[in-house]
Order: sequence, then structure tokens, then C-alpha cells
Amino acid sequence: MNKNIYYLAFFAMLSAWMVFGQMSHAQNFDKGFPVKVSAPYKVIDASEKQYFSYENHVLAVKAGRGVVNLQLFDGAKLTETNREEYDDFEKEFSFEDLIQMNDKVYLFYSVWDKPNGNEQLFSRQIDITTGKFTEKGKLIIKTNEKLTGSAIATIGFWSAGVKDKFGFVKSFDENKLLINYRFKPQERDDSKSKDKIGMHVFDVNLNEEWSNIVTMPYTEQEMDNWDYAIDSDGNSYIVAKVFSEPKKGKRGPSSMDDSKYHVEILRFSNGSETVEKSKVNIGEKLITDIKMFEGTEGNIVCAGYYSDRRKTHGVDGVFTFKVKQQGEIYDVNEYEIPVSVINKFMNPRAQARLKKKDSKKDNVGFSHLKLRNMAIGTDGSIMLSGEQYYVVRRTDSQGRTTYTYYYNDILATMIGPDGELSYMTKLAKRQMSRGGSSMGLGISFGPSGTADLGFRYLNIDDGHYYYFLDNVKNMDLAENENPAYHTGGAGGYLTAYRIDEKSGKVTKHSILDTRKVKNFAISQFSTNRMVSFQDQSLIFEAYKKKKEDVLIKVSVD
Repeated sequence: MNKNIYYLAFFAMLSAWMVFGQMSHAQNFDKGFPVKVSAPYKVIDASEKQYFSYENHVLAVKAGRGVVNLQLFDGAKLTETNREEYDDFEKEFSFEDLIQMNDKVYLFYSVWDKPNGNEQLFSRQIDITTGKFTEKGKLIIKTNEKLTGSAIATIGFWSAGVKDKFGFVKSFDENKLLINYRFKPQERDDSKSKDKIGMHVFDVNLNEEWSNIVTMPYTEQEMDNWDYAIDSDGNSYIVAKVFSEPKKGKRGPSSMDDSKYHVEILRFSNGSETVEKSKVNIGEKLITDIKMFEGTEGNIVCAGYYSDRRKTHGVDGVFTFKVKQQGEIYDVNEYEIPVSVINKFMNPRAQARLKKKDSKKDNVGFSHLKLRNMAIGTDGSIMLSGEQYYVVRRTDSQGRTTYTYYYNDILATMIGPDGELSYMTKLAKRQMSRGGSSMGLGISFGPSGTADLGFRYLNIDDGHYYYFLDNVKNMDLAENENPAYHTGGAGGYLTAYRIDEKSGKVTKHSILDTRKVKNFAISQFSTNRMVSFQDQSLIFEAYKKKKEDVLIKVSVD
């Protein structure tokens, strides 16, 4: 048998076995999470889909093939109340983002004016109560140079241009919006080129308050921009990783030593041409991940993970600090991850090995931890949600390369408004998907399914909820057992961890089987399609087949 055919057959049998393994376990669903399914309605095919909720309304915005569709639903009755199709957009527009600012929703899209060499950003407001555009597209940003993006739009196997060229960040009160973008470097040598960043600040009605083109204080080789933030006064911030020295004997863009860097906060304000810099100091620890948002007091709150070691994937603890408008860094706190937390949901041998290392004062870290979500409560509390994510690459003797994508355990950390650690807990999760590339043809194949991997965090009522697809074998998992894997695109059980807001008590709940929802299977499940509805339930859309979609509501009793 041809080896390529053998691999395909093997993976098909493996996926079927894993699906059967999940289906073979009968499951009683939690009655505390009642499920309601809408009547089917005609599907709208689109490459971009986003969802919002406001008061009693759920709005779906679907863009692709040169048109934008708006669908409005009654969230209580789960009925479609209106749908509109718009084909009056500029030719060859690229969808950028949808931003909700209080009761306003804006669609942003870009157009590359090739004859004049201009990149243009347009906004178009949507009335979330009627499900209709209130205006034609309005030009809000125009550049005289080409921009870079964070993704490549493709048609089949062929590149169709750059997308995601603009970044969007809201203030805590949602009355200010920062739009940023990066110009395409004129100099190919990263050791000589400095990034030029466009920054525009708008009010809630998209009236521009100020804008500036700023040149970064370091070369592209010397720094990486990590995150952006804006405060309610319109001051903008960048947190950046600044490398201090090159690797020995190395040259080129990857020559900097990725273990030798520090972190800086760069501040930009209206009317100022200078960049104010503040160096972050948390002792000898290495910051491995960081996010920042405006806090309840008008300051900037930063939080993330640190490591006590260099050149490893391990995270040893959590940190937080605040930044005043003048750039001063204060109120720095560190919270070490206990070995007892890392040890949960491992087999006894692995637990013993980690305890032994810890007793010898060896560093024991939470490997491959990525900060996914940072939520700031109205009382100033901070909820950090991280996920164990990594990719394994394998190449066989025939030159076929496969990639396995892992979305594993969650680390949830609650820090009270007084800066004290309220609780820190590990939530067991095992998810994976595969992708690869053909031999020597330069054609890559993405993972077989990742839209249904990861998790969605929602703060509903008096609890923190983590929704994800799981293998049914994991429902009654002991703390010394390894979870079974859920494979992307292979159905799965919608599951939720609930963490009590005050006590930190964790409960696990099985909600529905995606292969049998009201006697039919659903597909195209995505955690990004979930929205919180009236702060007491979640709603998401799924495909039912026969060119029909349904809305599914999961309530919390």
C-alpha cells in the first residue's frame, strides 16, 4: 500500500475509534443547565461570522463573497426576527473586525487603493435593535503607505492578500477606541529597520480625538510589541519585549537571544511627539506572557506569567502590576503556582516525580502556559485564564510533515481587589487536532479542526464558567488520573467548569452531546460563536445540515 494512503487510512481509523470511544459512554446531562434549541432556519455561508447580544437581541454579522449579511434574533424566544443582505461595499474589501461600544456596533473593513497606493479603513454602524446598517461606509483612516497584517487571506491554496491589518482596543468604559496599524518596513534588514506604528483614538461616535505616526525606539530585531491598551482619557500604551543581546555567532532576524530581554511600557498621549518609556522590574524573574487593560480606577492593569528559569517553556507563577498615567509602575504582586496545583490530573508516577524535584528545590513549572483571557471585575478584581497550548512537528522518512496541535489544561487565577490571591486552580482538559503538508509541493494543510478547541470564558451571574468540548470519559475524573483526549472535528460533549465567585469551589457539568441535540447532530461548533445573554445564559449558533442553522441556548439555573 502507498505510504501516504496508509497514513490517511490510519488517521481515519484513529478518529473513528476516538469518536466511538466517546459515543460508547452513556451520559446523564446536568439538569441545572437546561438546553433550548430554536427552529431551523436557512444557513448563510460566510467566511467571517461574529455575534453580539444587547438587551433582548442577538445579532449575527456574516461577511464573505463580497457581501455582508445581518441577522437579528429574539434571544428569549430564539426566533429570527430580521435578515438583511448588503452588497453595496467597495470592491474587494477585506473584513477587519466588529466592535461593540456600549449600545453601538461598528463593522470595520479595509480597502487597498492600488492605483494611488493608499490603505483605507472604513466603518459602518449597525443598529443592534433593528439589525440594519444605519449608514453607508465612512472612511475614517487613510494611509499613504502599505501596511502589514497578522494573517493572509487565501482562496483555495493561493494567497489573496493581507488581512487583519488593523488592531482595535477599547477603554474600560467603552467610550474610547484605539485603532493601530503597522507600516510595511522599507528596510528588509531587521537590525536597521524601526517599526512605524499608526495610532488613532476615537470617541464612542467614532469622532477622531487624536492620531499620530510613531517610530519605535528600537529596531525590529531588538523588540516585539506584546499588547496594546487605552485609558478613558485617550492615552495609549504598548507593552513591549526588548531584547538586550544577540545570540553568539548568529546573524539575521532570529539572531537575538530570546532569553535575554526585559519588558517596557511605552506611553503615547495627545499632542506629544515623544514616547515615554517605563521599564518593568519584577526582580530576577522572566515575564513569559502579559496582557494589559484599563482598570476601574483609570490606571492600566497588567497581568501575566513569569518563569524563574531561562530557555524553558515552564511558568512558575502569576504577576500583576499597575501603571499610572504618568508611566509610573507600582503595586507589583507575585503569586507562585503551587506544586499541588500543577500535580492535579497527573498519574501517580508523574506526581511523585514532580514532588521529588520540588523537594530538591528544582524548579517545577506549568509547561506551555499561554494567557488567553484577562477579565477585570467592577470591584477591581482580576480573573486570569491560561491554557496549556503547544504544537508538535513530526517528519517521516518520506518527507511528509505532520503537526499535532494541543489545547490542554486551564489555569484559573482569581486576584481580589486588595491584591490578595483568592484562589488558583487547574481545570483538566485534553484536546488535540492534526494537520500537515504534502511532500515537496509547498502546499500546507491546516489542522483538521481547531474552531471547536480551546475554551470560552464567561462571567455569568455569580460564577466563572469555562465552556469547551470534552471526551465523555472525563466526567468523573479523579485528581490522579490523566484525562482522555477530545479530537477536533469529532463531535464531543459540551462541558462546563463552574468556579464559584466567592469560595472558588469548582464543579463540572455535562450539558449536551453535539452528535445528538434534539435528535440531530450539530457541526461547525465554535467557542468564538458563544455570547453571554442577559448575564444568565449563553447562546451559540451551529449547523444542522440540510443547509440549515439553529440557535442553542444554555441557561444556568
